[in-house]
Amino acid sequence: MVDDARKNAERHADQLASTSDDFADQAERHWHDVQSDWDEHIKRIRARIDAKKAAIDADIAESDAEGAEADAIDAVQFASAAIEEAHYAVLDAVLARKDADVMAAAR
Repeated sequence: MVDDARKNAERHADQLASTSDDFADQAERHWHDVQSDWDEHIKRIRARIDAKKAAIDADIAESDAEGAEADAIDAVQFASAAIEEAHYAVLDAVLARKDADVMAAAR
């Protein structure tokens, strides 16, 4: 009887150890799945944020390009106005020289 009781106790202990190992393995797999799911979640969030940042960067680049183009147009218009003013100044100088030459000849 003692031997039978010992064998039963050892068998139950072995079953308990096996069950404990199974539960530990299940818990470890579950924890690994939770960590893997979390890592995937973080990757999706980061990808979404990177995509939004890229879109914002593209919008900023577009705005910068439009501003630079507007500045270039303003610079061309300013230069064109300066050329017109220079042309007017040349004509004014030519007229002033003719007036001076006519007055000098009249003396």
